[in-house]
Amino acid sequence: MLALMLNTGSSNPWVIDGGFVTQQCDGFGCHYYRRKFNSKKSSSFLNGNTTLFLKYASRWSGGPLVKDTVSFGGLTVKQQEFVDATGIDDSFGGMPFDGILGLGWPALSVGITPPMQNLLSSLDSPLFTIWIDNKLDVGMGENTGLTTYGAIDSTNCHSKVGYAPLTSETYWQFAIDSFSVDTFSEKKQRSALMKHLKYYGLRFPQNLINHAISDTGTSWLGLPASVVNVVANLTGAQYDPIMEEYSVDCSTVKTQPDLVFTINGVQYNVPPQEYIISLDSGSNQVMHLFQQKAPNTW
Repeated sequence: MLALMLNTGSSNPWVIDGGFVTQQCDGFGCHYYRRKFNSKKSSSFLNGNTTLFLKYASRWSGGPLVKDTVSFGGLTVKQQEFVDATGIDDSFGGMPFDGILGLGWPALSVGITPPMQNLLSSLDSPLFTIWIDNKLDVGMGENTGLTTYGAIDSTNCHSKVGYAPLTSETYWQFAIDSFSVDTFSEKKQRSALMKHLKYYGLRFPQNLINHAISDTGTSWLGLPASVVNVVANLTGAQYDPIMEEYSVDCSTVKTQPDLVFTINGVQYNVPPQEYIISLDSGSNQVMHLFQQKAPNTW
């Protein structure tokens, strides 16, 4: 049995090959015993003649494209294609998983039909729900969340489901109506710009509409650089250019403002306990889980 990270930001599944012996594949810097895929123990394994290199935002993995019967969450896909990785990025070495299960759209996949597309006809409903718990160390066998295939997770998720139309069938991408934190309102800022453009007979560019992706492959909240600066100023966060992190004093966490996102007319409040995490480093510091992205991308 292998533990795969569920990643809605990619579509290709991959596992670590059993013959791959390096620090990266064995795992280092985390409390996790890494398991590898041994194709010799599988009677349904089929080798392939294609080698794939999978590129992520700042990481990579690669190896031969193979086929085997894949089972997860009580579901089974026969002859699912996946990468039997014989090389992975150094940063994957310190992460507590044995590979990645891509849950993105077919347009993001390279050379395969993604697992969820192969499973759609066997699900009660064409959907899945991912609930992620707030855990700092996931390498000690703790329950870190739950994935429900073909249904809504009624135990951990709100009974009222808010849907939003996708603006792209690559990532799980949707439009953000507005964002606010404390005294700052991105919507008011945008309205002022629209009024200014209208005064000069100009139209508001469509490429300035805010688009966000729901990506379980990262713990960070990606915000435009201008918005990150506003949040940092309002919360008193200090930036560490070496670690590329924002931190605030632990004593201020309970008094920090909510991050408020409005998506398809529904308001979602993110409390500070969810966007600030304790570093547990002996210092009186906690970290904002923010990273800067391009303008109008979240």
